[in-house]
Amino acid sequence: MRTRFGLYFFILLSFLFLLTPSSAFSTNEPPARLLLYKTIEIGDLEKAKVILAGTDINYQDHLGYTPLYKAVFYNRLNFVEYFFELGANVNLSDIEGLAPLHIAALENLPGMIKILKDKGADIEAKDDHGYTPLHLAADQGSFNASQQLIYAGANTNSRSDWGGTPLHASVANKNFDLIRLLMTNGAKLGLKDR
Repeated sequence: MRTRFGLYFFILLSFLFLLTPSSAFSTNEPPARLLLYKTIEIGDLEKAKVILAGTDINYQDHLGYTPLYKAVFYNRLNFVEYFFELGANVNLSDIEGLAPLHIAALENLPGMIKILKDKGADIEAKDDHGYTPLHLAADQGSFNASQQLIYAGANTNSRSDWGGTPLHASVANKNFDLIRLLMTNGAKLGLKDR
């Protein structure tokens, strides 16, 4: 009974949300898309399934975000697995070139990194500045994410558009554990950035 009431209440709120004038939102996104993002944020997969019925799982909003991208950001493994069942493209990037794997690296989510890699994520994908997921993990000081990316085959000597490597980022942050990890996995000393 309580579950049924919750579903009816959700449907009612959804309709009210859909009927709200678009000027009430700061984006031009369809209200259903905003509602989907909110269900991902709060972790309600069943409601997300209702919203997703008949929609394109790879639809990108004005910032290039997809449902998969948002699910990775909020660390929702059950959503990620469901979105892959629906055919989500693991390598779609946002308007800055950040793919879901970049987000998992930034958020230090080694388990998510493994799932994305297993589903075909490009481990060497570069954003608009030439940063790979390993660059971003190293810059954030994310040891576990860096370790998982290296185990997945990330190039420890990959260069950004400015010539920087993950080792440069680790040294700049004085992250000695990460420096050690990178060096024991082939990072070269002496590579210069610009």
